[in-house]
Amino acid sequence: MKNYRKMEIIAGVGFLLAIVFGILSLSLTESYITDLDFTVIADNVTSIKIGAILTMFMALSVMMISLAFYPVLKKKSSSLALGYVGLRFLEGFIFIINAVILLTLITLSKDIANADFNNSIGHLLLEARNHLGHVALDMVVISVAALILYYLLLKSKLVPTWISIWGLIASVIYMLAAYMVLFGFEPLSPAYIAMNIPLALNEAVLGVFLIVKGFNKDAIKRL
Repeated sequence: MKNYRKMEIIAGVGFLLAIVFGILSLSLTESYITDLDFTVIADNVTSIKIGAILTMFMALSVMMISLAFYPVLKKKSSSLALGYVGLRFLEGFIFIINAVILLTLITLSKDIANADFNNSIGHLLLEARNHLGHVALDMVVISVAALILYYLLLKSKLVPTWISIWGLIASVIYMLAAYMVLFGFEPLSPAYIAMNIPLALNEAVLGVFLIVKGFNKDAIKRL
């Protein structure tokens, strides 16, 4: 049980860190890169660099969550547990790619001699970042990983049923928001953010629950 307690705390802290790093990285970078104004980017290099670092910390946090969950989830379904770890590692790698894109935009902002070429490359990088974030991540990786996690938590009764059901519903809403972006919905619009909030709140609640109470001990014994 002591080993499980360590994993519960690691997973809970991982959820909370991922949320904090994600919010901070967006607030430090998004407003400076959205319009691809290299003058604005050059004037806010420090903020964007810190945002890129926080994005990489977020990548490490989501990987940490999956590794903490794996030993207990595999007792219910080894294949789904392995799939969960794989998806969260893929999520982390995509976050790292996004961080590299941010740093590349800073490099382009310093080269004023090839403005037209840099604008073309910059727009291409931003489009790639948007597709990685709003399509690959939100539509498939994050939402499917969340569905796997909450399905296994529901079946195993490791956490209260209401947290698992909330997580399943929130994951579907999160996925729908990504599909809407693909068909013209504005990313980071108030409606889009509203559809992302249920899953973020759920993960925050789950993180706190794991730190304070941990898994249902009777459920662990039944696995």
